[in-house]
Amino acid sequence: MREKHNNNMIRRIVDVCMTVSLLFLMAYQVTGEVLHEWTGIAMTAKMKIEGKTRTAINALFCCLAGTGLFLFLRNGWFDYMFFRAAFAFLDYEKAGALVFLENLIMLLPWAFIGDQAAVLCRLRGRKAQTAAEEHDG
Repeated sequence: MREKHNNNMIRRIVDVCMTVSLLFLMAYQVTGEVLHEWTGIAMTAKMKIEGKTRTAINALFCCLAGTGLFLFLRNGWFDYMFFRAAFAFLDYEKAGALVFLENLIMLLPWAFIGDQAAVLCRLRGRKAQTAAEEHDG
């Protein structure tokens, strides 16, 4: 909980700094060319780095979730979960570390589905809140 609070605080500080930087960018006639250029470079770099990092993480997570779904289906867990198979057929020849790794990867599709469901719920909640505010206002 404390870490989440710290992350939110850091995001707010970065947002405030970006807002102040935007004011410097718009005040070109007062701040001069050098400050204007360096502020613009810093803002552009920050946005590109953040966007590429987020995109790369999402792409990696999506690929791992797809791999996990493949393993889940290949290992027959769907049939076992829904009682279409009476027994789970486990490979006792497989190394223990590999079993744990496969199980972890097989959890990822469900985490991915949950994450996407949470994103959709948040978007829907924001739309409903916006609609309610417009209706009240």
